[in-house]
Amino acid sequence: MKAQIYSTTGEKKQELELPSFFSEELRQDLIAKVFRQEKEGQRQQYGVALFAGKRASAPGKVRHQRRRWRGAYGMGIARVPRKVMSRRGRRFFWQGAFAPGMTGGRMAHPAKAERVFTFKINKKERLKALKSALAATTSQKLLEQRYSFEGKLPLNLPIVLERKIEEIQKVKELEKTLHALLKTDHFFPEKSIRAGRGKMRGRKYKKTAGLLLVVSKADKLKGIKAFDVREARELTLSDLAPGGVPGRLTIFSHPAILELQERFKEK
Repeated sequence: MKAQIYSTTGEKKQELELPSFFSEELRQDLIAKVFRQEKEGQRQQYGVALFAGKRASAPGKVRHQRRRWRGAYGMGIARVPRKVMSRRGRRFFWQGAFAPGMTGGRMAHPAKAERVFTFKINKKERLKALKSALAATTSQKLLEQRYSFEGKLPLNLPIVLERKIEEIQKVKELEKTLHALLKTDHFFPEKSIRAGRGKMRGRKYKKTAGLLLVVSKADKLKGIKAFDVREARELTLSDLAPGGVPGRLTIFSHPAILELQERFKEK
């Protein structure tokens, strides 16, 4: 499989023989599985306080024995841990505590902070899913399902640009260059207000998947916030398939292709 290397002005420079992973079979099942594993790995562990509901000065279960101090013989009450609120002689005013179901008591089955949400995946499955997501960036059909393109893109897929794209330091200049190349605004993520209660939980806005620019070194492109920029050595499946859905508008620099080739140990 071959690709055309374009200059920053959109001119064809030379042909490039693509690595074999760009011709990988599309495995949506593996992509969805690995995406879920990566998403679960980002979940924050949570749990209740260690002594929550256990701070009450309640003794063990109340005994029903004759002549026992603090016993409940003949009181007609259950054998649950109780704390003494007041007393008169050998009579006590009790209140249930500590046990689940009691006011201020502990939870029956609390969430524990040591719980790990993620799960393991075979290395071969993870690698095949990543290669499959890379191959999906070459499919015009998958891109049309995610984006509302009017006709075909002016550049052949996959879009590979020369090294000069990594040397552009001004954000406006880079955005202007990409706009001239693609002749579309789809590389800007569309931002909208989320429907539902999530607005109150720190995720008021949601955005669509815009352009992904894959480079070998992103030191000079750190100030870009209009779209995503990733280094080839740090590229993950979540970058290539947001939401577990393959087919994202992706631009590779020529050095990034060589970096990916080295990463996957392909000749």
